[in-house]
Amino acid sequence: MDYEDLMLSWRQEESLRTRDNTRAVAEGLENSAGFITSAAAIMVAVFIAFSLATVVVVKAMGVAIAIAVTLDATLARVLIVPSTMRLLGHLSSWAPAPIARAFAGWRAQHPENLQ
Repeated sequence: MDYEDLMLSWRQEESLRTRDNTRAVAEGLENSAGFITSAAAIMVAVFIAFSLATVVVVKAMGVAIAIAVTLDATLARVLIVPSTMRLLGHLSSWAPAPIARAFAGWRAQHPENLQ
């Protein structure tokens, strides 16, 4: 979830800067793909190590979670989320009015963070 938030943040910043959703999604994916892949690889390695255990339940859980993390990193984070953001356009960064106002106020106070 943290990595998806990272990607969404980069997409939001680029979208505010350029007003081009397609480019913003591509930049967000490009900037976060390395983090997502690296974190997933570390998690898969740890869970695969569980398959060396002598307890069958631990082996099964390790392999199952390793497969789930691999699918999540490849399908969800790299394909489904960017595709959905691309299709939804500006709606992919929609926020309720109070949150949007709070962010607009923060953005006005900290313009150096959005350059």
